[in-house]
Amino acid sequence: MNQPISSRAWSSINKWIFLTCSNFFIFNTLSKLFAILLIWHKRGGSLVGDWIDAKLAIPIAWLDYHFYHLGFNPKTSELWPDDNYYGLIYYTSLPLFFAILAVVIVWLWGKKINFDKLNYWIRLYLRYMLAFILFGYGIVKIIPAQMAPPFLYDLFTPLGDYGRYGLFWAFIGASKPYEIFAGICETVAALMLFNNRTKIFGLLTALTVMANVLAYNYMYNVSVKFYSTFIMLLIIWLLTPYIKYLFAFFFQNRLLTLQEKKYGFSKPIWNAGFKILLIIIPSIYIMFRIPSATRWYNKSEKNYRAQKLYEVKEQFASDSLFHNTPDSLRWKRFMLTSDGWNRHFAVCQLANDKMEYYYYKIDTSAKQINLRNFNTKIVDTAIFSGFSAGNNNSTISGSWRKRDMKMELKYIPLDSLKFNLNKPQFNFVQRDER
Repeated sequence: MNQPISSRAWSSINKWIFLTCSNFFIFNTLSKLFAILLIWHKRGGSLVGDWIDAKLAIPIAWLDYHFYHLGFNPKTSELWPDDNYYGLIYYTSLPLFFAILAVVIVWLWGKKINFDKLNYWIRLYLRYMLAFILFGYGIVKIIPAQMAPPFLYDLFTPLGDYGRYGLFWAFIGASKPYEIFAGICETVAALMLFNNRTKIFGLLTALTVMANVLAYNYMYNVSVKFYSTFIMLLIIWLLTPYIKYLFAFFFQNRLLTLQEKKYGFSKPIWNAGFKILLIIIPSIYIMFRIPSATRWYNKSEKNYRAQKLYEVKEQFASDSLFHNTPDSLRWKRFMLTSDGWNRHFAVCQLANDKMEYYYYKIDTSAKQINLRNFNTKIVDTAIFSGFSAGNNNSTISGSWRKRDMKMELKYIPLDSLKFNLNKPQFNFVQRDER
């Protein structure tokens, strides 16, 4: 088997499978392609992706009404392919659509298309798209922005009240070295995919990395299961032509070469220009992504330091004293906090340790804070006067859940908190006690 990989025999079935898979993968990388082409724009790529998702909502709603019956509503449901109704319909119906389209293409043009050449160019495009995707995920872990350290609401949430998703995110964010290590693995795989000589080892590295990511996403219920499965399928599909050769090398101790026939343009200057382009585009992408990840990390760190924590020392209601108020209505702590995605919110921790999340707006001149519950399905708003936004104690009063309330808030500096989770800890030798 010490010979180059030969051109495959393109039967009608092989053509149909190739066109179905390649069209599906190409379509699902369009948003990333526009994000690369518009990387100079702050939200250019996401705006194009949002526009595509919004347009697809119409046929997705039709499919749900006639076939899926999930209850997808374009006016109220999420309009992007996440782990939601949109995503379920999107990722299960698109392969069927492209399978039908592939039948038409094979029937009309199957004998006219040079499938070896088409296969070469499509795989080159998808390999670069995979590299861009992996680099994007890797660099925001090397510059540890994706999984932020546990914020106040994480630290005060009882362990038993965590969902697996939140617990996993806090678990990764609590150890920046591990997050950086995970990012290095993804980034190394991405960089190897940019080079033709290291692409197969890059695909094998990406396969290993994504197997771990996929396990985390499924077993901790992280809400990107559809998308991470798509990435894994893309890696497997790109590896498909080499599987029998890799099997012969690793399990049969046979010598082989993985050289392939290359295709290019008719004029040498076009080939030279294309090679330069394959260097310039990834370089520009990397140059923009690193500062972007750095800004994200700096903003997250700034938000972390800007958090405010207050303990409720006294609370009075219109119909009862503090100690006679039910735990479900008695405040224990109040926090002005954020998360790693630059979302600002207030958290009220009740005496029963339940967390209530609110959007908030502070009027510094009137010394007021307005609260509106995250859950838009319930009416839960409040306006408290007397609130001081600085590092000061406050006595606030207002109406909350149909009860007139008055509370004394004691400001607690972040530096005074003694949580072990946020301390850098590494010891080769742990406690040596019996």
